[in-house]
Amino acid sequence: MKEINPKAEHVLMVSSDIPGITGEMVDWVVNTDMQTDLDVTTISSSARSWKKRYPGCKRTWTHLKDMEVCGET
Repeated sequence: MKEINPKAEHVLMVSSDIPGITGEMVDWVVNTDMQTDLDVTTISSSARSWKKRYPGCKRTWTHLKDMEVCGET
């Protein structure tokens, strides 16, 4: 990214297969992340919300203690 803008300090990478993403969601992630010193952030969605919004979707789910999530990367 430095070739595009040598003064850039941050990079936002988004996968292109997120059909429900909105500008407000991107703004929220950027504004929230800029308040931290984290190097990397990944966004996950619950399997329940994906299956409700996109019935029959083919995703890989990660099983956590209290829910299944789908990484957006």
